[in-house]
Parts: sequence; structure tokens; C-alpha cells
Amino acid sequence: MFKKIIIVAVAMLIAGCGSGKSEREVLLERAENLYTEAKTETPINVEKYNQVIALYQKIYDENPEWNDAEHALMMIGVCQQHMGELKKAIATYEKAVREYPDLKGWTRATYLYLGNAYEENGELEKALIAYNKSIELCEATGRTEGFPYQNAISAIQRLKTNEN
Repeated sequence: MFKKIIIVAVAMLIAGCGSGKSEREVLLERAENLYTEAKTETPINVEKYNQVIALYQKIYDENPEWNDAEHALMMIGVCQQHMGELKKAIATYEKAVREYPDLKGWTRATYLYLGNAYEENGELEKALIAYNKSIELCEATGRTEGFPYQNAISAIQRLKTNEN
């Protein structure tokens, strides 16, 4: 009997049960940890990024009404961009800002990433629009320190410098 209790307790710990975290929180934490591993690997570990994308897709599919859904879409785009799939990343970022235009927290960062993807894809006018939207959202929420505000400012300065 004691052995069965230990086995169940270990299984619950592995699954994240009993930690006080919801299934959604456990899934999000797993996705974030796996992403952190994937982005440090050289060369790019496509299989690991695909696992991260699958976790974030599950978060998005199961919780579309949560702030985490926009975050999940943004992170899917980030993974796609890391893998060099710019068109997919752009489509994912565009979907995120279209579906969640009022989530100022993640939307500020998503517009920055969208600008980066546009810039990397040579779509400089669209990049400027996205960077400016990120700045606008940051200013509207009083978040003008650090990321993503400063990154968007720097990106616009870089684009304007390269224009001349």
C-alpha cells in the first residue's frame, strides 16, 4: 500500500499536480523552460523548437480567452523566426495582434517582434509601422522603460540611419 502511495505521489509531482499550479500554468512553465533550452543550442534544434511550438499551440487552443493565448501565439512566432520561417512567423504575429488587440502587455512585445520579422524579411515600411505601434502601446500604458519600448526606438533609429 505504501509503495502505491509513493508511486502516485511521484507521478503527481512529475505531472505537476499537487504543486498548487493549474494545468495551464504547468504547461506554460514547460513551454518556457523548453524554449530557454532551445534558444541556447547551436546549431538550431528544429525538433526542440517544434516541441515548444506544440506546447504553446496547446496553450492557445485550450485557453483562447486567456492572456496566455496571445503570449502563446507570440512565442510560436518567435520560435518560427528562430528557425528561419519568417513568413510563418509574420503570419503568427499578425494573427496574435489581430485576435488580441487590447492585451497591451503581450501586444507591445508582439508588435516589436513583428517589426523585427518584417525587417528581416526586407519589408521595411511594415517594420516601421509595427515598431511605431509597439511604441504607441508602450506610451499608452506608461511603460517607456526597457523592453520592448527601448528596442523599438533603437530599431526605428537603425532603420532611419540605414535609409540615409
